[in-house]
Amino acid sequence: MRMNLFFHAVFLLIGTTLGAGVFALPYVFSRSGWLPSLLGIIILGTIMIVLNLFYSLIILRTDGDHQLPGYVKKYLGKKAANLSIWAMLLALNGALLAYVILGGEFLALSLGQLAGNFYRFWFCLLGFWLFWRGFKSLAKINTWLTAVLVLLMIVIPTSLVRFIRPENYILITKTPLFFWGAALFSLTSFSVIPEIEEVLRRQKYLLRPVVLAGGLLSILLYLVFGFSVWGVTGAVTTVDAFSGLVSFSPALIRWGAAMGLLALFTSFLSLANVVKEIYFRDLKLKQKWARFLAILPAGIGIFLPMGNFVGIISFISATGLVISGVLICLIFAKLKPKFKWFAWTVGLIFVLGAAAEIF
Repeated sequence: MRMNLFFHAVFLLIGTTLGAGVFALPYVFSRSGWLPSLLGIIILGTIMIVLNLFYSLIILRTDGDHQLPGYVKKYLGKKAANLSIWAMLLALNGALLAYVILGGEFLALSLGQLAGNFYRFWFCLLGFWLFWRGFKSLAKINTWLTAVLVLLMIVIPTSLVRFIRPENYILITKTPLFFWGAALFSLTSFSVIPEIEEVLRRQKYLLRPVVLAGGLLSILLYLVFGFSVWGVTGAVTTVDAFSGLVSFSPALIRWGAAMGLLALFTSFLSLANVVKEIYFRDLKLKQKWARFLAILPAGIGIFLPMGNFVGIISFISATGLVISGVLICLIFAKLKPKFKWFAWTVGLIFVLGAAAEIF
């Protein structure tokens, strides 16, 4: 029973982490270079694990069920809570937009068709239907989808090894920090920690091991996937990772697109549930209204061009995600005064990274 809960929670964390951002990694790696990208993923991944551990302690120390704005209000006051609400809604709705943009792309690729609004519409429709069924059925779906997703993220890069050429790792542009926004977006998973705590409500001591295991596995999968795709496509590495692989294996493209759909659906469903919980728990709206408002903005993604994908995820990383991360650090510093220097250091890294991304 304990092991089932552990793996169930780990898959929920990985299913949220392995979202749309992972597919932009080969592209941003090719612009930043192998050393900045390698060190960046390791450093950022470690920071995100630390942030998730901060948030886990906050949740375990606080009575009642909340999303981040609820915790911010309790420890930092109403004004900070309002800032947190808008930051989280900006970040989460931006993420849902990005998932729809990329979801239509992958749905079309998996069917051997050219992408278009028609496929984004069907991605939205299926996502909305699964989301409306509720979180209990969502958690069961996520467990199986994420297990298949992890398997595919190992199998596909392994099949690419024979196509990798060392010369493909030559830099296209000299922008070492180009990877930051997409990498931060792809590694962020703190929003689902309250749901993981809910899954582990009777075995709360498993929360920290779940955060560590899920975070480390995500870092490993990201490095393997990002560098293997870049090593194959080189200078023609595409924003969606797989379009550039058409000339190597059409069948591989379909498998890759299927992997993309799995990743996007798991993250889409998890994050839509988090948005709903903010409306329901923290803004005190009725369940039906909370669900409706959670999925409403994502429909805009049907009409946005693919070129907006990296821009969207970089923008929300430099704004909404950074603000939320800094607020978590401030709460942790208040709960653990002896370690406030550590929390402030992590928060400062977020702020400096956001400034670098913007400028």
